[in-house]
Amino acid sequence: MRISTNYIYENTRRTMQQSISNLLKVQEVMATQCKINRLSDDPVGAGRILNLDRMIAQNDQFVRNLDMADTLSNLYDGSCNSAIDLLSRAKELVLAQTNSAASTSATREAARVEIVSLASQLTSIANLQYGDRFLFGGYADDTAPFLDMAATVVPAAGNTGSGVATYKSISDPSAVTGDTYEIRFTDVPPLTYDIVDTTTGMPVSSGNTYTSDGSIEFDGISLRLTGAPANGDVFTVSTTPAGTYAGDSGIIRLEVDQDVFEQVNFTGDSVFLGAGTSDGVNIFDILQRANVALRDNDQVELDQVLDDLDKASAQISRVQAQAGSRENLFSTTKERLLDVKLGMQENLSNLRDVDITEAITELNRQQNAYQAVLSATAAILQPNLLDFLQ
Repeated sequence: MRISTNYIYENTRRTMQQSISNLLKVQEVMATQCKINRLSDDPVGAGRILNLDRMIAQNDQFVRNLDMADTLSNLYDGSCNSAIDLLSRAKELVLAQTNSAASTSATREAARVEIVSLASQLTSIANLQYGDRFLFGGYADDTAPFLDMAATVVPAAGNTGSGVATYKSISDPSAVTGDTYEIRFTDVPPLTYDIVDTTTGMPVSSGNTYTSDGSIEFDGISLRLTGAPANGDVFTVSTTPAGTYAGDSGIIRLEVDQDVFEQVNFTGDSVFLGAGTSDGVNIFDILQRANVALRDNDQVELDQVLDDLDKASAQISRVQAQAGSRENLFSTTKERLLDVKLGMQENLSNLRDVDITEAITELNRQQNAYQAVLSATAAILQPNLLDFLQ
């Protein structure tokens, strides 16, 4: 049977291409050290690899969530510890003033001033931040959830002058009484005003000369009025104590395992105001009551404040215990997820990673096969004069 030259060339070409393809595939395996580099290499194995990659990525996200949750729990734990120390100091101050033999107007005033300072410190604790987020604010975590002591100035509805309040603040928290005041204007040239404590009915100051945008200060309050108030105009001045809540009760949960969501936050209204619990207490209100009782030397109220300070400490301690319990839960869950990830990585390695010894052996085999094809082809395709004469 006669075999044509064209057939010989075509068959030789196919053999060389197959050998080159085998060699390139082995070289790719050596370069990537992966048995499967495309779906066509092993569709079933490739599907299992993609599934394991997805599961590992999901596991990593759970671990990141747990790291965040653990960090938050540590921050809550520390803030509770600071609050308990603060309440212990407040109790110490109040307890000292319930001893009638040791309590004097001077010691009560010193204790009262420190109590006011402690209320401001508690506000700072309750405004705990992590990055730009306030941790006790619930969903409203982009602004401070607790407001410090502030002053409010409201013009009376019947005012006819052009006076407006342009500034108001607390200049000395320890001097703030919590009472309500009125600034009453009298058009007796020059324009003057009186300040009256409407809570007690007592005048604070009288016959003060008004200057537009001039500073008006009394009982720890500083404010400015601009314009020209008219005769008979009245401005009501009041204060809000530290601890007014501006957050919400939003519960934040993170997914820490497949379809498992855990609460990672505490809201300020539940921690510091006692919302949501039958025996909850408003800690800021307790400190304000201590402030007033010390000012008025109200021993009955001071005794009640002592009891309530104990309730406040217990309330914070419960939150701290919850934070500690969450830390343990998050730590245990993280360890389990890391063990699961290790198992998945081992499975992934078995499916994807090449046995380097086997790969080197196969590479040498394909290189030798390729060299043999080249040699055979060179021997077969040697043209001579007789070939052309046939």
